[in-house]
Parts: sequence; C-alpha cells; structure tokens
Amino acid sequence: MKFVHVIDANGKVLHDTYAKRAKGLVKKGRAYYVDETSICMICSMRKEHNMETMTKEELLKQMEEMLQHQTYMKEAIDAIEKIPYDLEEAQVRLRTEAIMQIVKEKEASNQALIALWKQMLAVDEKLELQ
Repeated sequence: MKFVHVIDANGKVLHDTYAKRAKGLVKKGRAYYVDETSICMICSMRKEHNMETMTKEELLKQMEEMLQHQTYMKEAIDAIEKIPYDLEEAQVRLRTEAIMQIVKEKEASNQALIALWKQMLAVDEKLELQ
C-alpha cells in the first residue's frame, strides 16, 4: 500500500494517510500536493488556525500558498487525456465538462482570494493615510 505524508502549513508532519484519502483531500480543496509523497493541509483542524484568530500575516501566507499550488490544472488536463476514446460523444462531453467545472470553481476561489487581498490592501492604505 502506498502512503502519503500529511503536513501542516509550517511543514510539520502530522501523520501518514492512504494515497486514495490524500487524493480525496486534494480534490475537496482541503489540501494540496507538495510532491508525489506529501500533501499539505490548507486548513488545520486546530482552533488556533481559524480565520478569526489568524494574524493578517498568517492569513496572507496561507492565501499565497493556495495561489502558488496550481497542480489542479495539470491534474484536470491529465484527467481529460485519460478519458477513453471509445465512449459515446455525449459521455466524453459530460466528463470533460465536469472536469472543467472543477477548474472553473477553483479559479473562482482564486479570484475571491485576490479580491480579499485587494480589500486588505485598501484598508491598510486608508489606515496609513490617517
């Protein structure tokens, strides 16, 4: 059985998990692949890492990490390439559209993070002017 290391945002190894579970965490947006044998959890389950208690710097660091790890795009292209050619055209279209919808939703999340960044920057600039 293949195991994958699960790490937190600070690089601390939390535990190992099965490759299938790791893939599910990445697919659900709860983690991202660091390399072939490790995933990093995006949101820790520990209380000190929730949005209300994070410092601005911690929040920005997490947002930057989420934007830097774009493996979902390669995974989507790989998934499309693996669609069997002997399927009916409608089945191929449905599978391709489902994969593309995942990519669109991830990109929408990225755009929301960028908008939040801009709002935080605007607030900082207003505070500096005062």
